[in-house]
Amino acid sequence: MGSGVIERSRVGPQRIRAGAALLCAFWCALCLAAPGVAASPASIRLPAPERLVAVGDVHGDFAALVEVLLAARIIDDEQRWIGGPTHLVSIGDLLDRGDASRAVMDLLMRLQIEAAEAGGQVHVVLGNHELMNLVGDLRYVAPGEYAAFAGDADESLRAQARETVRGAGRDGAFVDERPDGFFAHRAAFAPDGRYGAWLLSQPLFVVIGDRLYIHAGASQWLADGSLAARADDIRAGLVELLTSAQAPLEAYPEYQDTDLIYLATREESELRGLPGVMRRFVEQVASIAADPAYGPEGPFWYRGNANCPVALEGPSLDRVLSSHGLEGVVIGHTPQRDARIRSRMDDRILLIDTGMLAAYYGGRPRALLIEDGALSVISPDGEQRVPARALMAVDGGLSGTEVDRLLADGTLEDSGSNGSVLVGNGHSLAVRVQRVRGRAAAHSIAAYRLDRLLGLGMVPGAGVRDVEGRGRLLEVNAGRWMPEAERQRKRIAPPGDCAPGHPFDLVRVFDALIGNGRDPDALSYRIPDLAIRLTDHGDAFPRSDRVDVPSVGDPRAIAAMLREATPERMRATLGELLDARRLDALIARRATLLERYEEA
Repeated sequence: MGSGVIERSRVGPQRIRAGAALLCAFWCALCLAAPGVAASPASIRLPAPERLVAVGDVHGDFAALVEVLLAARIIDDEQRWIGGPTHLVSIGDLLDRGDASRAVMDLLMRLQIEAAEAGGQVHVVLGNHELMNLVGDLRYVAPGEYAAFAGDADESLRAQARETVRGAGRDGAFVDERPDGFFAHRAAFAPDGRYGAWLLSQPLFVVIGDRLYIHAGASQWLADGSLAARADDIRAGLVELLTSAQAPLEAYPEYQDTDLIYLATREESELRGLPGVMRRFVEQVASIAADPAYGPEGPFWYRGNANCPVALEGPSLDRVLSSHGLEGVVIGHTPQRDARIRSRMDDRILLIDTGMLAAYYGGRPRALLIEDGALSVISPDGEQRVPARALMAVDGGLSGTEVDRLLADGTLEDSGSNGSVLVGNGHSLAVRVQRVRGRAAAHSIAAYRLDRLLGLGMVPGAGVRDVEGRGRLLEVNAGRWMPEAERQRKRIAPPGDCAPGHPFDLVRVFDALIGNGRDPDALSYRIPDLAIRLTDHGDAFPRSDRVDVPSVGDPRAIAAMLREATPERMRATLGELLDARRLDALIARRATLLERYEEA
């Protein structure tokens, strides 16, 4: 194991040797639990096959998975592998919310064997919901998932738990309150259980060709050290944590639906009252549970690749990719709003969670196809197209080019009290139609174009066109939005997915750059993902070059953003919208900001 996730100052050589011994025992258990399924390295690096199919978060929707695998010519009507040398990648989150998680796992376990015999491969990357089921965080387990484990085995385990609890003089009500199948489910997800052993044998991420396949996203936390060492350390620590928990959970089955990671990272004052055996377990694994891999920047949870503005996420992602000789990342975890597979940052990020479990997410089963290096999308309805580029967070996920085309050429339709809608080229976009007053329209369009140039994705698309014989400003109004005042009143935490810095840094720098004194009502958040929207730029772009330089968390990212907006590009982009004095002042403010952030 290389250095990386687990610091050697916190986990010494004796624990590492103990972890290695536990791993050996674990591999033996795996062979017994899932015959024919070979253990995979924690991280895999393979050359690109001629054909690769990747599916996003299944969440127990067995029928949807079968549907898309049939469309991808991976399986036949008997659900047998017909993909030949194709590589199939599941990006994680097979479990929770849907009733048929067990059937999903059984299918993929069998397909791993059949694919290998045919010269193909099936890679199952672990997601946060696999992690949650392993460590006892069962908040999202559906009743049907438990019911799939009901039967004689569950009754036997329930009786054993009842005897253990009551024999020790403790309240046994817990046992009878758990749903049918609960105890067999927990046994199956133990490190020596059929599904626990199989999941722990799967990779945390894989590199195939020049792309990293990882569940949630690749934060800058992955930039240093080798991917293989990181993955090995994470899995070794997870196996040690789960194996160490087996004896305490057997003695205290009341804790079988307790999140072990959460428990082991609590403050001392929060652990009072725990039984001695559970306290000793917590002390033993506290350093493992505190591993950053399980935190918001780790591979199970990070949403920055999907949600963070390009200006902050771009430099961070570039460091990860360049450190490991990669060209891009394929992720799930964050459902795409209209069930489309999307790309960001010139295909460096591919987002393939299409909300397959329609009953919960309202999505559709779709798969990413990479064939001879070309990208396309597989859908059971026969639709096949390249991923949509999602660069503008406030514009319904459409690219800047798609938004501009709709603003210029889309058919304007009245949608009643909700305003108007632009329709065209297979897309629709809600817009506000406003009178053109003074400089307000030109400045709104200038703010939008400058936002695109900087890679922010915070200013809604805007354009002027003729409506019933009069010039009107059309401003994109896609989604439901919550004003800043309402966010503060409801005490909702602001967005913070971006590991390199906070999105508010971008708001402050953008306002300093354009000379805008922002009214709180001109800052709002999309529901439910809290993407930031900035409006009301009529009084921006003054003729003064004076600028107050705001402090930011990551000056390097801000400097990189400003370097992209060169004076030449600003003149070409904004020259028709701003007079010469306003444009010169904007460029001067940009020079001052860039100089200060490069010095920081």
